Parts: sequence; structure tokens; C-alpha cells
Amino acid sequence: MTKNPSSESRKSRSRQTFRSDISRRTAEESAPRRPRTNHLFFVQFVSSAGRIRRLDRVIIAPMSALRIPPPIVPGDVIGVTAPSAGVGAALRARFDFCAAQVRARGFIPRMGTCLFSDDVTSASPQSRAAELMAMLTDDSIHAVMPPWGGDLLIEILPLLDFDAIARATPKWYIGWSDCTTFMLPLLTLSNRLSLHGMNFMDAAFKPAPGAAWWRDVVSLSAGDVFTQQSFSRYQKTRRDYGEFPEQTEYTPDTPTRWRVLGAERDVAVAGRLIGGCADVLSRLIGTPYGDVERFAHEHAPDGVIVYLENCEMLSNDAARCWNQFKLAGWFRHATALIIGRTEARGWDSYNQHRAIADAFGDLPIPVLYDVDFGHQAPQQLIVNGAQARVRYNSDGRGEIAQRLA
Repeated sequence: MTKNPSSESRKSRSRQTFRSDISRRTAEESAPRRPRTNHLFFVQFVSSAGRIRRLDRVIIAPMSALRIPPPIVPGDVIGVTAPSAGVGAALRARFDFCAAQVRARGFIPRMGTCLFSDDVTSASPQSRAAELMAMLTDDSIHAVMPPWGGDLLIEILPLLDFDAIARATPKWYIGWSDCTTFMLPLLTLSNRLSLHGMNFMDAAFKPAPGAAWWRDVVSLSAGDVFTQQSFSRYQKTRRDYGEFPEQTEYTPDTPTRWRVLGAERDVAVAGRLIGGCADVLSRLIGTPYGDVERFAHEHAPDGVIVYLENCEMLSNDAARCWNQFKLAGWFRHATALIIGRTEARGWDSYNQHRAIADAFGDLPIPVLYDVDFGHQAPQQLIVNGAQARVRYNSDGRGEIAQRLA
């Protein structure tokens, strides 16, 4: 068995030279600073008393500071469980290949029992919730990475103890798509940051030019900053994991650029990132698990940057969904909205860009779309809950800088 290193040695071992696109902060820069009201990266959060409300078996506790997961280093354990869809038999070769790649990078995958299934979910809601809770509260596990998303993670939310998760040692949860059904309340109810844009079945891929590598991001310490640049091409044609299980590189084949809603202009905004997959997060509106307005009020005095992506909604359905987010107040404290590229189809002549324009044309904040995240590879990594600066140039290029704070 691998000995679990001390917290100090873990941080020391994690401070290594990263790729040129990963910016580092020194230990001195990570030390507490005096609050600056006009500089987002140096906002200081101070715990304060607040009201406790009970909503549908969920306790919303007094406000406390967000907690940053400690860096993971070679020798650490990554728990692998499927809180939504499992891995079918036809894709087991891809799963095994990714497990070998993760081991080759020095990490130890610990496989759960809710993992392999050809059904719509990996196991019963009770089993999935119990295994996820066990991994999140087990100090011998340093990160949790589902194989991918799915459709019905929402079933397990009432079975999770978000207060126990908040009390446990923070650890990285790495996922996207239906995983964001959990990642949103993980942030809003348990004050935990998580990593969006990677899962276990993608873990073998090398990062695209301009993107961060998942293992570099989860090896960062509190206060560190990483920056990613926009892509010039994306991969429109998918390569099936069943036919090509040992894929390690993306094959971008289609030009792309970021876009801004309305008049073409440069944009520079700052805020705390919050969001995920619109298809599933819209189902949390009006529940205790989707109270973004409360989170923004307590943890983002300088505003939030909401990021959303459409997996498969037709344009008319997407337009209804976008309006639902707007009516629910998700952008009341927002400094910007960024929307990922989508492969979802239009409805007759009503395309996805028109749906965005119709729904968000009256928002008093910048709206960027066709940004490099979502269900079209490759995608940039987003730390849900991190402080961020987003810049957009009128030539279609952009940049996202994120700070773990």
C-alpha cells in the first residue's frame, strides 16, 4: 500500500513545472491579503452568521468560506464511481485503457461497485448515493472521477448528505454533463469547488493547444492561477470509443471562434464561475439544489460568471430553457454569461444562435457564445466556484484565467 503523504509534503511535491499555459503563484502570493474591493482575485471571504433554513430535507447552513481541495500528487487514490450512467460492455476496453493511463501518471484508481452497466443507470439510486457518499467522506481517497455523465443523477440528490460532505476533507470531484447535477449543489450547499470538463473516459486524452491538462489543474494549490486560450478548431467528427478505444489525441477538423451577442466589441469581465449543463441544471431551478442567487449573494460580492452549455436540446426547447434561467434570477448577480459550443440541432429555420439572441438579447451583461466547452471536443477546463477573468477580442479570440480561491 502507498503511504499517504502529509499535507505539507503533498503540497511540496505538487509544486512542479507545468506547461507554459499554466501560471503559477508563489507561496507568498497565496498568503492572506487585505481585501481589495475592486480586484476580484483578492476578495477575502469572512465567515458571518446567517439564518438556517430547512428546505425539502436540505439544511442551508450559515455562510462559510469556500474550501479548496488540496492538490493531488502521484501516489494518491482516485475513486471511480458512476452516480449516473455506467459503462456498457462495448466500451469496457476504453475504460480499461483510461485506467492504465491514469496509473501510468502515478495515480491509483479505486473502482467502485456502481460502475459497469448497460442500463440507463449504473445501479439503484440508493446504491449510487451510498457509494458516492462513501468516496467523498473517505480520507484515503483524494479525488472522485465518474466515468462520464448520463441522464438520471438527479435521482440521488435527496439521498446525499451535503452537510456531511461540507464537514469532510475537501477533495476534487472531476466531471461534466450530467455530473453537474451534483456539482452545482456541491458548490452551493457544501461550499466545494469541482473541476468541469473532464471525466474518467476522457482521462487518456492529451490537452489541446491552449487548454489546461486535468492533472495539472488538480495539482494546483489554493491561490494558484491557470490560464487557457481559445481554440482555432474543434473536433466535429467523433471517433467512437468502441471502435477506437485507445484514443489519446483530439483531431480538430472544423474552424471555430468565440462570439459576442450584439455589436462586435472587446469584453473583459471578472466573477466567480458557476454553471454546467443547461439540460440538467434547468431541472434544479426552484429546488434547494439550484439556489444560485443565494450563493451569489453570499460568496460572490463582485458577481458571478454563469457558464452553461446545451447538450442536446433542439433550438426551440433551448430557447425555453434559456428563458427559464433568466426568469429564475440566475443572472441577477452576473457580470457575464458564457455559453459553450453545441452540436444540438435547430428546429426548422430557428437555429441555436437565434435561440440565444431571442432569450438573452435584453440582458444588461455581456453574453459570449460558442465558447470552448461543452459536448464538442476539445473543451477548456472550468473550476466550478473559482474566481475568474474572461477576456474576448473582437477578432473571436478569448482567454479564461482562473484562480483557486
